[in-house]
Amino acid sequence: MLRLLLDAGVEPNDGEGMYHGTEQDGHACLRLLIERGASVKGHNALAHMLDREDPEGLALLLDRWGEPDDELHRALHFALTRGRGDGLIAMLVAAGADPSFVQDGVTAAARAAFLGRPGALPGAERSEAEIRVMRAIETGEPTEVPPEFGWAIVAAAGADDVERLQRLFAAGFSPDFRGEGGKTGLHEAGWYGRAAAVRALLAAGADPNLRDRWHDGTPLNWTVLGASQSRKPGHLDAIAALRAAGGTGGEEFLRNVVKDDPELEKAVFG
Repeated sequence: MLRLLLDAGVEPNDGEGMYHGTEQDGHACLRLLIERGASVKGHNALAHMLDREDPEGLALLLDRWGEPDDELHRALHFALTRGRGDGLIAMLVAAGADPSFVQDGVTAAARAAFLGRPGALPGAERSEAEIRVMRAIETGEPTEVPPEFGWAIVAAAGADDVERLQRLFAAGFSPDFRGEGGKTGLHEAGWYGRAAAVRALLAAGADPNLRDRWHDGTPLNWTVLGASQSRKPGHLDAIAALRAAGGTGGEEFLRNVVKDDPELEKAVFG
């Protein structure tokens, strides 16, 4: 079908084809789009490819990347945050992704260390603040942590990594630190139904009613919406923990989300 469309004159650089081409096993569509002149850059295709472990697909993009640029450097940060394996990380670095490129106030090398993978990018340059915070994480002796490092709390919460959260708290990270779009660890953990992380954040004093900048939503809003779209075993427990901690989210919004889901309605309203 794709070949027929391209033969009929469909533009291969339509802003969507390459992005969705990364989702298919076998990569036939991706290869065809590239063959017909689609650029590997500018479609967010590289980041989307890093949503999964797919070295063959990643190689298709990187082999045609050309000179390293900010999109490639940002992809290294994204791959680390998504928990991609050392093999994919090495492929990005070999293609020119810079471990010293700064995003969210930290280099990719420091991001790896904050996520418990200090060996993923050995030998990279690190700032004084990064070195100080990395040492605090290793020793458990608290230090002053810049708020822009807050993404580490969000990433650990999204992975339900309670041990990592505890190490970050001990190092001086606030449980209310924010990541991209102003979301907190509670937003991220709630969305994915990470009940253990929700409980750990609340026990550390996280505010259950902070709102993100993207949607002006509370952690309870995110948790209920996440449960309505892709129910995980921990969603209902996360809702219970947030409610017990005084979490709110606007009754009208919540009732609209749960109105056709008796189990979820009971979890939210009792």
